[in-house]
Amino acid sequence: ISGSWIHDVSYVLDTSTGQYRRVPFRVLLSPDGTQAVVSSGTDVGLVSRSALLRDGGAAVRWTGLRYRERGPAWSPDGRAVLIGWDDDSRDFTVQRYDLATGRTTTKRLRLDGPTTPQKSSITWADDSQAYLVYRHPTDSHEPAVVECVEPDGTVIVRWETSTTPGAIGGRGMPGTGQRSPSGRLVIIDASTWKSTSTVIDMSSGRIVDWLPAGVRPVGFLDEGTVAWLAPTWGYLDWKEKAVLVIADLSTDRVLRELEVPHPPTMTVTAVQLGSTEGLTGHAAARGFS
Repeated sequence: ISGSWIHDVSYVLDTSTGQYRRVPFRVLLSPDGTQAVVSSGTDVGLVSRSALLRDGGAAVRWTGLRYRERGPAWSPDGRAVLIGWDDDSRDFTVQRYDLATGRTTTKRLRLDGPTTPQKSSITWADDSQAYLVYRHPTDSHEPAVVECVEPDGTVIVRWETSTTPGAIGGRGMPGTGQRSPSGRLVIIDASTWKSTSTVIDMSSGRIVDWLPAGVRPVGFLDEGTVAWLAPTWGYLDWKEKAVLVIADLSTDRVLRELEVPHPPTMTVTAVQLGSTEGLTGHAAARGFS
């Protein structure tokens, strides 16, 4: 669980004791859970999950990438990491790091129209090759635009949306759980607690569902089941208790609500879903199927 973006800190859960251990950087696990991309200040590194748990920060291999406003984001196949940022009102710069080669490629994407600085975001399309770019217009009366583009900037599909995303696929550092298992559906996260997050069908660009206003999306359990964090009352500011809500995507029916366990005094901004297989002790009591 990664903490506030103001502080470079995450907490690792020891499943045998139910206790959390603090590590001095932000952590985002790969789709298969075996690797992690970490960031400390502006530095970005890679480390295996096992080495991170065993050796902590000493095991991190720093890549030379620089964390900016958007990213890092794992590709769905877990083979590359993406970072993006706004250079000016019309350009979006993308850095792609391939794990197999250790090579970083940089590309400037020319966006179709002016954008509001610091309000664009980027993540991967479901094929782990193309990118999804969200463009926030400078004119508040214009709709927001999401584009699926090739790495060379060629637009594959483009659609407009009335929502105001903080990021595509997640907040700040998109979590892998924000995509459905097939990669066809993706959550576009609202930027404010008053806004409504949307679920997009990547094959058509069609909005298939809206999540309740004021909740924080967590991701998909399967192709038809979504999870979000909701306050027990009022504004989700983590000063009060919150619940993890499991709901049916097609009917919006709530299937289950679970109290959220988290370390005290910690501001949670990223939660990832994973298998409960192998959980023991206190952690097993928190699992569900």
